[in-house]
Amino acid sequence: MIYTNLMSNRVIMALWKTRSSGLEQKGETTDKEPEPKQLPNEEVSLLGNEDVKMSEVYSAVLSVDVNALMEMFSGGPLEHKVMQKAGCVDYSPTEWEPVNRNMYQRQISFRLSKHGGEATTKQQKYNLQNRDGWVLEEVMTLQGVLHEDYSSIQLKYHMMSTSLKPNSCSIQVMLGIVWLKGTRHQKKATKNVMSNSTNRLKEIFSEVEKELSSRKGVS
Repeated sequence: MIYTNLMSNRVIMALWKTRSSGLEQKGETTDKEPEPKQLPNEEVSLLGNEDVKMSEVYSAVLSVDVNALMEMFSGGPLEHKVMQKAGCVDYSPTEWEPVNRNMYQRQISFRLSKHGGEATTKQQKYNLQNRDGWVLEEVMTLQGVLHEDYSSIQLKYHMMSTSLKPNSCSIQVMLGIVWLKGTRHQKKATKNVMSNSTNRLKEIFSEVEKELSSRKGVS
């Protein structure tokens, strides 16, 4: 009887240990479950701050094909020429590097001849799914610009083919400001950033349209 009771106790203990081990393993699995749920790289946006209010600062229909327009963001002679005319001195973009299968990233540095100071910019671009077009996201940080040193400027360009006329595309640019530090002149600085950005974008894309259209005339 004693032997039987000992065997029963051993069986119960063995079953309890097996069950406890199983619960511990399940607990470990539960702890690790959130990890695979992280967003894949292609879901990561450069403009990750959803609290930033984005406002339209420029929109137009250009008489150039959307793929031709993307030459403006290629780092080639057209981009350098246009940006220099827009007052961006010592303009230096890096090569586009793949972030994933549909997204590319690069960095740009330049000096602002009109307003003083320097700018460092990070850009990401990706083509639209099921649409003939591109999205370009940009985060620009300014140094040495009056009242704007404490801001990070976010820009989002939507560039798409349009059916309004052949070889044309629409462009819309949204802008938001992230204040890195409090400033008494925030309202004035916001107005300056919006106004300067609108003027700069008008100048840039007017020049791009002119340059690309002149090539069509030559050909």
